[in-house]
Amino acid sequence: MILLGEDKKYATNLKTALEKIDTPYILYLHEDYFLQSKVDNKRVLDLLDLLIRENAAYIKLFPSPPPKDRFQGFKDIAEVKKGNSYSISHQAAIWNKKILESLIIPGETGWDMEVNGGSRTLGLKEPFLATFDTVLDYPKATAVKKGILMYDALKLCEQEGIKLNLNPNRKVETRWEYFFRTSGLRNVLNRLKNILLLPRKILRGYQSSRT
Repeated sequence: MILLGEDKKYATNLKTALEKIDTPYILYLHEDYFLQSKVDNKRVLDLLDLLIRENAAYIKLFPSPPPKDRFQGFKDIAEVKKGNSYSISHQAAIWNKKILESLIIPGETGWDMEVNGGSRTLGLKEPFLATFDTVLDYPKATAVKKGILMYDALKLCEQEGIKLNLNPNRKVETRWEYFFRTSGLRNVLNRLKNILLLPRKILRGYQSSRT
């Protein structure tokens, strides 16, 4: 366990923790990545060997966003394009620690680093890699999102016989909310809403052009 002291936001905390680690490579996970299937340890070690051999910045072990471009002659490894949002990913990954440290700006949130940090990768010669398949399997939404305990994470704990000592004020996703989130229904309703609002937007644009 690494004691960080006062909470100083995500990026500052991460940099402080990395400075206390003396290994050149790390396996990066968030505390709410609840593993829901057995880990193939040999596969993870083989991927570490690959990262070292190819001098890569990282290998992402959970394909989100899904990778597209195959890396060299590898059938199961993709190359992540640099310079984009989420080129720096906080999904589970094996990282070259020095490169991760170099990409951190103290004071940033995790969201800031993923969305705005892509431009920092452009000058790096090391490839950014990802597996096409899921190596470390956890719920895509993670266990906690915006302070809400996800329904599937709760059920996973119940399945494994883990009793959670929940704060009474902790909001827990309902089964209906889980269905709404995972079924794609939310996207359908949002698209329908945009279609219904389109005439109003067109009318406002027309009125603005007349004034």
